[in-house]
Amino acid sequence: MAEQGDAGCSDWLIDAQHVKKKYCRDLRRSLWYGISDVMGAFSLHEPGGHRLREHEFWAVDDVSFQLRRGESLAVLGRNGAGKSTLLKLMTGQRAVTAGMIRTRGRMVGLTELGLGFDPVLTGRENAYINAAVHGISRREFDQVIEDVIEFSGIREFIDSAVQTYSSGMKARLGFSVATHLNPDIFIIDEVLSVGDLEFKRRCIQRMLRYVKDGGSILLVSHEPYLVQSICDRCVVLERGKLVFEGTAVEGVDFHFKRARGMTEGSSEMEDEAQGGLAEDAASAGQGNVDLDDPAWLEGLSAENPVALERLEVLGGRGTAARTGGASTVRLTYRSLQSMEVLWGFEFLTADLQTSIASFSRGLDGSTSRLERGRHALICRIPDFPLQPGNYAARGAIGDVMTKAAWALIGYRDQPQYFSVVGPEVSLENNIIMGRNSLVSVTAEWVS
Repeated sequence: MAEQGDAGCSDWLIDAQHVKKKYCRDLRRSLWYGISDVMGAFSLHEPGGHRLREHEFWAVDDVSFQLRRGESLAVLGRNGAGKSTLLKLMTGQRAVTAGMIRTRGRMVGLTELGLGFDPVLTGRENAYINAAVHGISRREFDQVIEDVIEFSGIREFIDSAVQTYSSGMKARLGFSVATHLNPDIFIIDEVLSVGDLEFKRRCIQRMLRYVKDGGSILLVSHEPYLVQSICDRCVVLERGKLVFEGTAVEGVDFHFKRARGMTEGSSEMEDEAQGGLAEDAASAGQGNVDLDDPAWLEGLSAENPVALERLEVLGGRGTAARTGGASTVRLTYRSLQSMEVLWGFEFLTADLQTSIASFSRGLDGSTSRLERGRHALICRIPDFPLQPGNYAARGAIGDVMTKAAWALIGYRDQPQYFSVVGPEVSLENNIIMGRNSLVSVTAEWVS
């Protein structure tokens, strides 16, 4: 349930504990469940809020957090993660199924464009009504109405009916009214996405000043730069569950990596890389394969004397490659004979549509030598240029004289996929990651 908290020594303004909210996908069944729950409540029977019935799902599933005075908290997540549902529970627009939400102080929620505006009334009239709903008398609001109009930037339309406003104008007026009510808690859900750049800048400045003066913000947004500009803390939701809680910069980094599939399974990827590195050092790198065992000859012939087994892109100690760090590209092969060769590889985007960079040895006369047996060719990249993300790699070993390929990997068969992790969690790296930049180039700023 949601309730108003008692005064006490703690400085929290919102205290959410194990909050759960469920919905039903089937309308008819939902109506029947509603009737059953009401009848159960009248008969003093527990409606069973902790269990799911047929066609029900958890929109918010066991979420706990606190918002303290002077804090700004962001809620991130993909569409359908439960962000808007959580905010509606906070503002009392929806009732919690289980758990508890306690609040202190006056809360103003800006969760929908023009929420509560009467379309036939003017912007000025709607501003006064909105203030009255939040307990502000007309005399009190008279003192700030000019500031509201000035900040909204729609003075020439303030006495026109709201039904003639664009969505951006409604957002401007709604935001301006809400921030001039001086609430203890300001809840915002995506309403700044329709504003122009100049209005967004003024909104950010206004919210930063509001937090500095002791106000608290709960912000839902799909704009990571806005989150990092305004908020100091962040939670990330996925399928109704809270999967991250930390600083805003760390939360945006986590959100990006989650979207690219780089958070889950990263340890497995690094363990596999470690195992591959150890295996190469023990066998391929040392060449201690049993040459009398015919198994290593499989697929080799006079026409095809070389076979490639795998192409790996590794960071330090066998971990994933890291932007700006030292990395190793290792091409494991089996060869019938020892000979001088050229070899190389290329990095591509994960969709295989764009070749990002190509590397080769042998075209300029400097060759590499293959040894009979199972071994590996190695290239070290001291400053790895790729930005965090998922990529593909292809490799080849070719004949020095004719430049024809002896063996290919990733061209005729499935490319070798690998991931790159960021150098560190920072505002700058999050911005680069959000822009989907492919490479990192070292620059010297002159002025």
